[in-house]
Amino acid sequence: MKKIIFNDNNLDIEDIEDRVIKARVIMLNKDRKVYLSSYADIYLFPGGKVERGEDICECARREVKEETGIELDLENEEPFLLVQQFIKDYPQRVSDEVFSNRLNETYYYLIHTDEVINNEKMDLMENELKNNFHTDLIGLDEISELLDNNNTINPRNKYFSREIYSVVKEVQDIMSVR
Repeated sequence: MKKIIFNDNNLDIEDIEDRVIKARVIMLNKDRKVYLSSYADIYLFPGGKVERGEDICECARREVKEETGIELDLENEEPFLLVQQFIKDYPQRVSDEVFSNRLNETYYYLIHTDEVINNEKMDLMENELKNNFHTDLIGLDEISELLDNNNTINPRNKYFSREIYSVVKEVQDIMSVR
């Protein structure tokens, strides 16, 4: 598995106050389109935080089902990418005025599927509904322009966008080899 590390402030592991492990899934269809979600004016691939007692695969499967209604079989799949972001003074979701040095570790799966969103099986959380969570099918080559034109004031956007740019590049590189 390839690893990408962002550490602009040269933080050591001892500097980290908050560590979050996530799993996300890039669901690529035959037309080179992927599902991309929007939440609180931030774009991200379906997925989320690993819950206590859950492994990365279970998290990815659960989050994809909650956010898209799609049930994926990931038992024989391995993440293709790990993105680690060491972030100084990360603005917490509870308040943009509460900060901590944070390590985000996100494991990415790449799955080829033509499954479609099943709204009846989706199970969005209240804060996702309140913050206009939605998922759309978008061309892999259109994501950079979408991110470039996202004029959100959400302070966490720069971290999510930087991660998505790198993940999309990795997927494009994989696709060009095939």
